[in-house]
Amino acid sequence: MKLPNVRGAKAPLLCVFSVFCLAVQQCEAVLRAKLEAKLSAAAGVSVPSPGDEPASGTSCFEGRILDSNLAERASHFLELKGLYASLADDCRSGTHSLDCVSNAQFADKPAQWMELCDQKMGAQSAYTAAVCVAASHIGEQVKAKAAGFETLHSIVNAHLNHCDRVPMACFVQAEQCLFEADITYCFNTCVRQGRMPTPMRPTTTTPTTTPASTSKGETTTTGAVTTTKTTTTTTGGEGGEG
Repeated sequence: MKLPNVRGAKAPLLCVFSVFCLAVQQCEAVLRAKLEAKLSAAAGVSVPSPGDEPASGTSCFEGRILDSNLAERASHFLELKGLYASLADDCRSGTHSLDCVSNAQFADKPAQWMELCDQKMGAQSAYTAAVCVAASHIGEQVKAKAAGFETLHSIVNAHLNHCDRVPMACFVQAEQCLFEADITYCFNTCVRQGRMPTPMRPTTTTPTTTPASTSKGETTTTGAVTTTKTTTTTTGGEGGEG
């Protein structure tokens, strides 16, 4: 009597078991995907697929976030620019409050805030001159900031087409270029070098003066030019002139 081939009998069983496990895993994956799709649809967010870009840590992600932020801030400063230009034209009417003119720049919706503030504070005709000075001064500041954010936003937006070749540091630290004289040069230098360039601040030189010393006389110093007036006293010999 021959004994049954145990190994041969187990082979079909193992094959059936592995096929069953694979089918279960596939079913679980399908059910999980359907559940995530339902949850995301209910929450109003999309579930990223395995081929999508990671949530953070890449140049393209940082570039898109920066582009959106710069667009929002450029729009805000453009609104401030228009508001303060209008206030500078209308500052002599005496209908604006100095406190409102000074603080409207910090509001999320400056035009609406300014209108409500003027209604609450009331007219301050006695401060007309101060209102005009404040409107003009703040207007120049927001005008410069609006131009800077517009320029930087256009640069960053243009680099999004090849964001994978832009060093991430250039997107993360891009706002440092707002303090430079040439924003375009600053950002392009970062792209070439792989890091932000050293800040180039304008330097001021203080003129030095060197006073002249004389044995006897008067010394006057202006800038780097020294002028000396000397008085010399001449005496004769012990016996005088003979």
